[in-house]
Amino acid sequence: MAAKRRIVFDKDRTLADFENTWLPALLQSAYALADTVGRANMDGAMLGAGGRDPVTGRIRPGHQ
Repeated sequence: MAAKRRIVFDKDRTLADFENTWLPALLQSAYALADTVGRANMDGAMLGAGGRDPVTGRIRPGHQ
C-alpha cells in the first residue's frame, strides 16, 4: 500500500508560524501568476482574497 501524502495548512499558528513558513510561498506564487498572465496589479487582489492585510502584510486572524 502506497503512503499517502498530505499538506496541513495552519493559519491560526497553533502548529507553525504561518508568516515564516507559508507566506513567502504565497507571495511568490501570487507575483508569479500575476506576471505570467500579464496583470501586475492582480497580485494584490489575490493576496487580499487569501487574507493578507495590505497595511501590515500579515494574514488577518480568522481569515478562511
